[in-house]
Amino acid sequence: MHYLIDGHNLIARVPGLSLADPDDEVKLLQLLKRWAAADPRRKVTVIFDKGLPGGEAKHLSGGGVRAIFAPDNRSADA
Repeated sequence: MHYLIDGHNLIARVPGLSLADPDDEVKLLQLLKRWAAADPRRKVTVIFDKGLPGGEAKHLSGGGVRAIFAPDNRSADA
């Protein structure tokens, strides 16, 4: 199954994660990679609001998880 996740919305709801943490996105991706590894059928695409240049963050993707940052003029909701 493929999951599409708004990363910052999920960070705000996961105990132990905080949007105020400068490493919040990396910490969420680590959690999701462990979760995806538990079942190889799980594929996850996480879209974050601006933070890096828009597009896929290949250095953060992997392990069944694809990290994408929305361009500056768009939000993850769009």
